[in-house]
Parts: sequence; C-alpha cells; structure tokens
Amino acid sequence: MSLFPLVSIIIPTKNRRVLLQETLDSLVAQSYRNWEAIVVDDGSKDGTFEGLVELANREPRIKPFRRKSRMSGAPVCRNEGLGIARGAYVIFMDSDDLLAPHCLQQRVSFLEGRCDLGYAVFQAELFDRVPGDRGEPLNRENGQDPLERILNLDAPWQTMCALWRRGSLETLGRWDEQLAAGQDMDYFSRALVLGLAYRWVPAADCFYRTAEDCRETIGNQTLNATVFESHMRRVARTRRMLRARDALGQRQRELILGNVLCWATLAAEEGFYAEAFSIWKRSRRRGFLDLRQFVAGELFFRLCRTRLGRVAFWLLMRIWPENAFVGTREAEGEGMLELTDRRHPLARHALVAREGLGRYLWRHLRPRQLAGVSGLFEEKVRRARMS
Repeated sequence: MSLFPLVSIIIPTKNRRVLLQETLDSLVAQSYRNWEAIVVDDGSKDGTFEGLVELANREPRIKPFRRKSRMSGAPVCRNEGLGIARGAYVIFMDSDDLLAPHCLQQRVSFLEGRCDLGYAVFQAELFDRVPGDRGEPLNRENGQDPLERILNLDAPWQTMCALWRRGSLETLGRWDEQLAAGQDMDYFSRALVLGLAYRWVPAADCFYRTAEDCRETIGNQTLNATVFESHMRRVARTRRMLRARDALGQRQRELILGNVLCWATLAAEEGFYAEAFSIWKRSRRRGFLDLRQFVAGELFFRLCRTRLGRVAFWLLMRIWPENAFVGTREAEGEGMLELTDRRHPLARHALVAREGLGRYLWRHLRPRQLAGVSGLFEEKVRRARMS
C-alpha cells in the first residue's frame, strides 16, 4: 500500500472559466500533494477549455480533456473521467465548488486505516461567494436511514462529499447517462442498496456554492418532461434493486408512492399533462397504484388547475396512504408537515382539507359543477373496471 495514494478528482465543466479557476485553486492549495484533477469539458463556448490548457501548462496535476461522446451532460463527463483516472481514491466534484485545504489529507487518512469501508462521506458547508460567508452545514446526520432521506427528497449528501475507494466504484458501475436530473441521488441510492460499507464523518471539509447567479448546471435546470422522466427512472431503479434484494419494506413503498404523486403533480402543474399521465399510467402498470388511486389521480390531473381540482385532490387523499408523501420534513426538527400545513408541498391543492368539504363547496362551487366532477369520477371508475 502506498504511503501517499493518488487521489483522482473528476470534474465535469461547461462555460465556467472563472468559477472553475476558483475550484482548481482550492485543489492546488491542498496540504495533501498526491492528486490529479481530471477535468472533462462538455463543449464550452467561453474559452473554458483554452483556459484549462493554460493552467495545465503551469500545473501538471491538472489534466484537461474534451468530451468524446456524442452525448453530453455531467454523467457522460464523469464516466469518461473515471476511465482516465489512475487514483486509488476518487472524488466527483462540480466545477463551482471548493475543497478546504485539509480536505484530501483528512479523507485519505480516514479511509487508509479502514480497509473494510468502500467510501466515506464528509460534512459540507454552504457558501455564496467566499467560504464561511454563510457558515451553514449542507448536510446533517439526523439518524434517519439515508436511502429513505433520498426517497423523501431530502438528499443527505452532495456529490463531492464522498471519497470513494476505486474498487467500490467498480462494484457500483457507471453514472446513468440517461438522467437529466438527480444523478447524484441515483448514484448514492445504488451504493446504499448494494450495501457498500461506508462511514459518515461530521468534520466539514468542502464548500457548496449557493449563489443563484453562479449555479448554472451542465444539465437541465428548468422543469421539463425530461427532468420528470429522469426522476421517475431513478425511483423505479431503486425499487427494482430493493425488490431484487428482498429489501423493499413498507416505508420504502410509501415513499416511492409519494414520489409518483410528487412528480406527476409537478408535471401537471407545469402544463406537461402528457408526462403526468404517462408517469401515472406506468406506475399503475408497475403495481405502484391500486385502481381507485389510479382513477382518482387521473381525475385530479385533468382538473388540477381549476377549483374542481381541489375537490378531486380531496377525493384522492381520502384513499391515499397517510405517510405516502415526500418533501414533507420540517426544516428544523424531526417532525413531518401535515397536509393542512401551508408549508406542505401539496398545500395549494389541500384547501378542501383545510376548510372542510361543505364549506368549500358552499364558498367556491355551484351544484352543477359538483355534479360534473362526481359524474366524471364514476365514469372513469366504470371504464377502468371494464378495461
């Protein structure tokens, strides 16, 4: 075993010449010297790659590459970078985040003495412009199962927080290049389901940039049909892996069901009705939804932008498992938000639950409208039973 094993830091980048300079400066400032930065450019148009070449001429540990694949995106660049990397340890890093000067020394020292671990996860800190200007932790250990946190849209870790042993990555496999969003949640979910041994270390050693005008992403950052599809692909994979290992428990089932409702609802709210119905129908075929849930959900998506949509949502909630929601953990503490709490992600549709059905109908709907939604629900149930 080498006294100072090589650490490969793999960084995808696109059109980030200035921010990437800061990221690479944080590597040059490391007290641990045996590292290589594999920087894969995803088709920059602002001189990022040319600037990289200049930096590499002065610092040979920085190694610039252009993406070779016809496909683009951070996962493609990470896979290509991993194929080039020579390190015994690997860190995946975004091109606008920073490492503290002691980061690599701390991480290597921790894993070198624990050969039973496949990776270790370290604390990150939020910053806007300069490390320390916010001083808030990005990820906290709260005692909850990390896979359940991911399924609850409460990501416990960020990409750069992990130091991976090279052998564990061979077990884990490549990044999913089809995902337009949620790639890091997918990667960590696979590691957790596969049971790769790890340890959480609460010592902060990296910094996640939060300034909105700086955090442009390589992939999609606006909600669109591809993003919704990516999240459902990620969740479906987690479910398949859990089932294959006979580890799909009741809580995981509820959270996966909550993801179906979350992403289908967001798609419908954004006007992507075809994608909302596609998510819902595929989830029915896969056995996520029973017949009543399927019919009530379809009715809700058709009406979600109308006053009748709140009645349809109330009908859906009458048959929805109480714990099958995601994104409902309170910012502080361990409590979960109630559906009637205005901070709940679905609160905008829960006016009937807050006011009561009778009061809502009296204030907002006419009898003819109510008869229309009732008849539509009964007709959809009848057709579903016949199909």
